[in-house]
This record gives sequence, C-alpha cells and structure tokens, in this order.
Amino acid sequence: MALRINASRPGPAIPPPVAGARRLLAVIDHAFQPYHLGDLLLYMTGTLVAAEEAGVSTVDVAFIVDPSRTPADPIMAALVAKDSGLPHLMAALPVLQLNPRLGAFLVFDRLADFTAYFEQNQGRYQLWPPAPLLVEGRYLFYEVFKAVHAHHRRRGAIPQVAFSAALRGWTRDFLERHAAGRVPVTVNLRNNPGFHSHRNSVLPAWKAFFQHCQERLPVTFLVVCAASEMDPGLRACPNVVYAKDHHTTMLQDLALVRHAAFHLGAASGPAAMPVFGAAPYHIVHCDMLPHLAVYGGALVQSGPTEVRFAFARDLQTFGTEVETAESLLHEFGRMWTSRDWAADEPRRRAGLFMASAG
Repeated sequence: MALRINASRPGPAIPPPVAGARRLLAVIDHAFQPYHLGDLLLYMTGTLVAAEEAGVSTVDVAFIVDPSRTPADPIMAALVAKDSGLPHLMAALPVLQLNPRLGAFLVFDRLADFTAYFEQNQGRYQLWPPAPLLVEGRYLFYEVFKAVHAHHRRRGAIPQVAFSAALRGWTRDFLERHAAGRVPVTVNLRNNPGFHSHRNSVLPAWKAFFQHCQERLPVTFLVVCAASEMDPGLRACPNVVYAKDHHTTMLQDLALVRHAAFHLGAASGPAAMPVFGAAPYHIVHCDMLPHLAVYGGALVQSGPTEVRFAFARDLQTFGTEVETAESLLHEFGRMWTSRDWAADEPRRRAGLFMASAG
C-alpha cells in the first residue's frame, strides 16, 4: 500500500504493521514537528520505546525537510524561512548520537522522495509514529509522553538515551576541573528575547539564590545555556560556572545535565534531558497545568502549583509559577536534604554523579 501524507488534510491509505520487521523507521516530518532541541531529545526516547515494543534492535531516523511545505505551526512558519530548514535541523542533529539503537539517518528535501523510499522499503520496517498519526501530522511531543507512560506501566522501566565513553570521560574531567570536592548541580537558564520571551528565567532571582548558597553549601552550579543567553552579572558568583565559557558543545552540555547530582532550571531545550532519568530535578515556570488532558494520564497534578509525570521518581517535579529566590531555595532544599550529597566521597572524588546508566 502507498503511504500518502498530505500537509493540508489527511486521507491516505495506511499500510498495516509489518510482521517480522527488523528495523524501526522513525519519521520526523518538520512540516509538523518543530526544530527544537527539547523535542528531538524527546523523540529519541520515543523511538527507543517504540523499538522495544516492536521487538526490533535498530532505529533508522528519516527527516522530511521540504521547503515547499509551510510548517503547520504558525510560530515555526514565522521562524523558519523556506531555505533555512536544513540549517535548523543540522544544529540539533548531534542529538542522534545519544540514540543507542541508531542505524541510519536520512534527510529528504521532498515529501515525494520520502514516500517513494518508504514504499520501496516498507517490508523492512515498523513505522513510528504509527501511520495514522504520521498521516494526520500529529504533534509528537504529547504522544511520546503517552507512549512512555504506557510502556512504564507495562514494563516498569524507561529505555534511556546513552552517552559515549568519550563523553562520560570528558564530563569527569570537566567536573574535576571546575567542581572538585563540591556537589555539581546543573542549571538551565533561558534568556531569549526573540522567542517566547515570557518563558525567560528571572535572572535576579537566580542570582540571589546563588549568592545565598555561596558561603553555606559545597555546591557548584553549572549553568547550561546558549552563549548569547549568558548574563555577565552571574559571573560574580564564585559558585557559578558557565559551561559556554569553556566552549562546550551541545552534547557536552547535555552530558553535564545527565551526570550532575541533580538539575534545576527553565522549561526549555536541556530540560528534556533529566525527565526520563533517575536524578532529582525541578523545572520552573512551566505552562503545563492547563494542558493536563492532552497528556493522556502521563502528567498529573501533585500540588496547587506543581505537576509531575506519572512515571517520575521522587523529587522530579515541574513548577507552574514564575520563580523567585525563595521558591528556588525551597525546591533546592528539598533535593539537597533528600540525602547527604556532600558525604558521597567516592562520587565526589570521581567527579561524577552517575544517577543513571549512560
């Protein structure tokens, strides 16, 4: 059967699942999916869940970047010019290296070319997202959380993205140089005046929080953000290290988030990294509460201004209000007092808090 994807309205013939398929074909159609780091990170976990459910060991990822198709999301349509889709994709592409099942990745600049490829090779593949969602152009963000929730309920675990030995070694060296003898905590700050500026971090609150901790706790805060988002005022805090001052790559920033003791920060990009892991985290100023229904039970309200995922561990939460220095101290305090981080000498000496595999 043919798989016909129409950017304006669905109406295709849908091929049935393939019995005995040896590979998963994950399709990221950028007419419907944004070019965001956080989304692509989530999609990698979605492919791992789909691969386990299908019983296949290899994931091929196909990107459709067709300049003749205007993105369905008006925000993406305004941000991405017809000739800039590929540069946007290439900026986030290193994330594919975190997929431990990755086989091939393919980029199609015409929808028709992808359709022809799939029709010629569909006997090899189980398709993700499922064909009805792909045909409809469903936004995959919420679908990934639904799938993870269902998978976790059945199997009690979530497949993890994985960092290479080289990246783990780099992380140990970085923490040894910049947080030796102290507890490393990552912080994702958002300071983007050009896109969703209402979601930006309240930098005075963060500075007051860092200053409060400065003489009281053996903590080094590792701030991950774009170089353009750095606030020089925070460099006055001796317990703050800007990762980008050390020319880190995207994957190195994400490795710091994965392997720190725990994480605090804004609801953007790197905040997707800790969501499926084991370490505590608190993400601030999220707009998730009004959208509980679209998560299909994967997201639950855990307090008047707090939500969490149904599969989350203790101290893995999202706050729905704008952060203040007091709220940051409260959330940090909950995580800090959950165990004696500073006494964990073997991990301190290794310079790495391996809260989860990979």
